[in-house]
Amino acid sequence: MSKPPRPQFNLTDDQRSKIKFFRTEYNLTPSEIRRKIVKPNGKLYQLKVIRKWVDRVDQTEDCKLLPKSGRPRKLDLNQEEKLIENIRMNCKARGGYTTIRRCTSLFNMTTRTVNNYGLRNGFRTYRAVKKPLLKPAHINERKRFCDYWLTRPDDCRRIVIVDEKLFNNQPNNNYQPVLRKKGERFQPEHIHYGVRPNENAKCNILAYIGPFGKGEVFVAEHKDWFNLDGSTKEDRNPARAPGLDGSSYEMLIEHHFLPSAKEKMGDEKWLFMQDNAPIHSVKRPNQELTNIQQIFRDENIEMVKLPPLSPDLTPIENVFSLLAREYSKLFDNLVPSQYPKCKMSTFNIIKQAWENVDNEKVKKIYFSFYDRLHKVKRAQGLNNFK
Repeated sequence: MSKPPRPQFNLTDDQRSKIKFFRTEYNLTPSEIRRKIVKPNGKLYQLKVIRKWVDRVDQTEDCKLLPKSGRPRKLDLNQEEKLIENIRMNCKARGGYTTIRRCTSLFNMTTRTVNNYGLRNGFRTYRAVKKPLLKPAHINERKRFCDYWLTRPDDCRRIVIVDEKLFNNQPNNNYQPVLRKKGERFQPEHIHYGVRPNENAKCNILAYIGPFGKGEVFVAEHKDWFNLDGSTKEDRNPARAPGLDGSSYEMLIEHHFLPSAKEKMGDEKWLFMQDNAPIHSVKRPNQELTNIQQIFRDENIEMVKLPPLSPDLTPIENVFSLLAREYSKLFDNLVPSQYPKCKMSTFNIIKQAWENVDNEKVKKIYFSFYDRLHKVKRAQGLNNFK
């Protein structure tokens, strides 16, 4: 028995004009256009149907096609001036910002080319923030957290906040990797290059901030590879150190963080806050409290329990952005062959970048915690991302 013929959905004039608009103005791919065109029954068209009409649009003079290669190309002085002037005018017309995709369609360039030349001329690029998916239970917990701590404004200014961050052995901006097929010759336009991060030189750090501004920064690695004073063990190779675990984090808090934080805060009573990473909640068998909670109970220090999926309530995340910016600046005069080869070399650069971070900016970010609580409460527990 033969199958009944599939129903054919022909595109309407309105849908064809939409395809032409998306292709000519924003240079979207057929798969991206397919998500924006819907059948009368609410489903998506087949990709080959969209491709057929995209090919017709490509044959007209209204469409500007991008090169197939995604590598950045070299522009002459006249082309660069036109590109920067277009970016500047678009920023004024669109309220202070513009999209890279809009510039790529106007100048027939790849996004890498626009991004690289924009960075060279003082423009900054921003990525869209990935907002955590909050469930009703998370939203209710965030509301309770804000309502409780808004009643304790003085205590909100005496919290010491701790967090960890992983750094590579190279800066994260202005360097673009160039991938070539095996046997393919190097072309002059492939001018932006980088190096693959050295896995042995990645360094995990622990830092803290408080009412005094920035505290100290420590190496946050496995306890088998570092002594209590922070130096590496002579009989071990720190380049092959395993990752940070619960017992190593406990040792780091007890022997490094606590003495340093007590010295910074003096005789003043203070509170402790950390995020909800799994290594923070390790506990021994038949024990109600976690190891970290037991340490701070013995020290008579109150712990602030942060709600899950709440990076917008931790000011130290913004401080790490300042640190990453200063960390990248230290690589301006280095070539890839001079990048650090081990964890301790990377940590020395991180430590220098931490000293270069402006302490007044850190204080301003830290004291914004109380305002963040107000904003989350006004948003009914939803995310407070800009």
